[in-house]
Amino acid sequence: MEKASDQAWFSTDGESRQPLSIAEALAKFRAAELSRWDALFFGNSEDEVLVIQKETTFWSLHYFAGREYQFSYAEAASDTVTQSLEAFLKLEDWTERLDDAFRLDEWTCIYQSDSEPQVDAVLDALTDAGIPSVLRAISLGQFNAIFGTYHDTRAISVFVPEAHLEAAYRVLPALQKQIEDLFREANRAAREHDSQKELEIYQQLSRLAPDEKIVFFNLGVLYFNARQYDEAAKAFMESINADDRAMVDESMFYLEQLAGRLPSNMEILHTLANAAAFRQDEIAAEKYYRKILDHDPNDPEALVNLAYLYTQNDFQLDKARRYFRRYLDLTPDAPDREA
Repeated sequence: MEKASDQAWFSTDGESRQPLSIAEALAKFRAAELSRWDALFFGNSEDEVLVIQKETTFWSLHYFAGREYQFSYAEAASDTVTQSLEAFLKLEDWTERLDDAFRLDEWTCIYQSDSEPQVDAVLDALTDAGIPSVLRAISLGQFNAIFGTYHDTRAISVFVPEAHLEAAYRVLPALQKQIEDLFREANRAAREHDSQKELEIYQQLSRLAPDEKIVFFNLGVLYFNARQYDEAAKAFMESINADDRAMVDESMFYLEQLAGRLPSNMEILHTLANAAAFRQDEIAAEKYYRKILDHDPNDPEALVNLAYLYTQNDFQLDKARRYFRRYLDLTPDAPDREA
């Protein structure tokens, strides 16, 4: 029988726990290929949990006693994280290798947004300034955030250590000024009919101000005029989500032109169909979904969305059932099956 101190468990979601030895648990961590915000859960024989999460430039380590959150650390070196995990599983002092200056509960939130691309721009600016930062240290200190989903609609919080707080607060206004200066440069390039320079500036703005849909609309027009149709489509599929109705209409107009030039690009048709459905233009939405199905009769997204569209009309319910059946035949595990 294994010694109690050699008992551990591993999970990717915090709920379905796989019992294993300490050596096996360490092997799981070493072999893991994680994207940002992905997390691994490790438990020791004392019912303690260590959640190791991938950040942009750091690892976050969130410690729970049972189901009660205790504290979090950040660590850049994977080897140190591995050593800390091993100590945790062996019921040793696992924090001794970690820097108290990187105890996340003592860091300060300097920025919040529900837009991942916008947060990326802020993180890039902080990284360029040599300022360490992590995401969601406080919300990850809540049980439901740890043992639930990471990709929800709550605001994403950016935290920095106290020692870098003053410098971090200078980064945000500097970033905003850079964005404003670039908009002015783009307008100047447009007046001078320098489309190449204008394109380069908007490409830069798309990284620094990804929430500004006008950036993507202008990029789309520039790409379209340059006959770079694939790039134009990507840009207009961003700008179509604008709050400005006129920009949405213009984006749809260009995407309709691009659908003819790029007939195999189903993402364009999906975007047009979903936009039409959102605007309750059922005739246009049906037209686009049918075009998708003409190209691929087994496209599950088009099938289910067309089925839902037909449920809005009592005279089309037979069609709705027929498309739902086709969708469910293709996706037997679909959550819609219970609907």
